[in-house]
Amino acid sequence: PLVRLVPPRPLLAMAPLGDGASGDGVLDLGKLEGPVLLFGGAYSNLQALEAMLSVAKELRIPSKNTIHTGDVVAYCAQPRETTELLKTSGVHCLMGNCEESIGVAKLDCGCGFPEDSKCNEYSVNWYSHVTKELVGHDHLRHWMAALPRRIEFETG
Repeated sequence: PLVRLVPPRPLLAMAPLGDGASGDGVLDLGKLEGPVLLFGGAYSNLQALEAMLSVAKELRIPSKNTIHTGDVVAYCAQPRETTELLKTSGVHCLMGNCEESIGVAKLDCGCGFPEDSKCNEYSVNWYSHVTKELVGHDHLRHWMAALPRRIEFETG
């Protein structure tokens, strides 16, 4: 199943701690009634994000009970459109390393790949693509920089 119901207990979703970006707050959602959907890593894949939001709608999971766990931008082709959709969807979103890096205009994604690795080579390419795509869309960078690093909630 796409959603698994668990007994009521305090839950916590966290992004990795970074080096002091401006969004180091905690978002407390309180008690969420009904099913909760956690997903992440949209990675600039607009069609995948559209599909996930469609599944949430089909399952009648409201946006207030939906959490994207970070990395809205990365390897795929449509970072601006994907970010716009996530931002306007009403879904709660954590700051991942990608949002942190873009939000504070770092020179790389902060993935920490070894310099001589293929992963680093790919990350340099996608990061360059994302930064070019977001030129003139500072509101998206500011949104990323202001995302919380932790979201707390209870179910039941």
